Amino acid sequence: PPLLAGLFAYRLCAAFLPEKPKRRWKMLLCLTFGCSISMIIWVGDNNLLFTMLPFYTIVFLCTQGNRVGRLTVCTIFFCIVMSVSALLDTYVWPIFVAQGLFQSDLQNTPARLLRLLFWGVLWLLLRRRLPQEPPKLTPRLWHMSALLAAMPLSAVAAVVVLTRQKYDSWLLHSVTMNLGLAVLPFVLMTSLALLFLLKTLDDAQRLEQEQHLASLRERYYQALRREQNQLRALRHDLRNHFTAIQGLLERGDCQRAAEYVQKMAGSPALDSGLRL
Repeated sequence: PPLLAGLFAYRLCAAFLPEKPKRRWKMLLCLTFGCSISMIIWVGDNNLLFTMLPFYTIVFLCTQGNRVGRLTVCTIFFCIVMSVSALLDTYVWPIFVAQGLFQSDLQNTPARLLRLLFWGVLWLLLRRRLPQEPPKLTPRLWHMSALLAAMPLSAVAAVVVLTRQKYDSWLLHSVTMNLGLAVLPFVLMTSLALLFLLKTLDDAQRLEQEQHLASLRERYYQALRREQNQLRALRHDLRNHFTAIQGLLERGDCQRAAEYVQKMAGSPALDSGLRL
């Protein structure tokens, strides 16, 4: 189940991050998602910090492209993975235990199945809405997206890591659990919304580029039409000039014909041109 859940997460991430071409990097990235998803995350535990550094390091190692963009997407998926794991391990799993559906000492396998269910459903829901290729935003948009992605990361880190004192008293434990129940779903929804924001920004930027290229093509086409009209007029004038020269030569007036040719050679119309 962890590898299969990691595969679903990897397929989602690959739509937003340009991977390195060799297969070993793809396999390493998929394995990293599987290991990160299988990590048990409790509210008030340090496992999030132990997972964060390897996750960021390997994702950066297996991908390429804009560094800020990779940092942004990596942060978004890390928030999704950690918030889902914290919700399942801290809140959903105890419900199953309380109902007698599973024994508390069997947490690993059923909890991983719940993770697999979440990532599988998420992949089925989003697969038709994913971008065809990773977003290519401007540096300014990537920096703005990185700042937005820092908010759910700060929230999930504060709820999971900075609540280690929850076992000191029942009141503190209750406040911490309520805080996590309020913040973690917000982190999950915010992270998913950021993914759609990246896709929307990329679509808008591509549309703007297409409109700009269409404008350039129209200007180029109009310039070609003007050039064609000028060439048509030039051919018409040349026929008239050749007729006049032929008439002078037929009358034996070679001097005037030579002067006429010299005058034509010095015409500004033969030197003008259109820069395309």
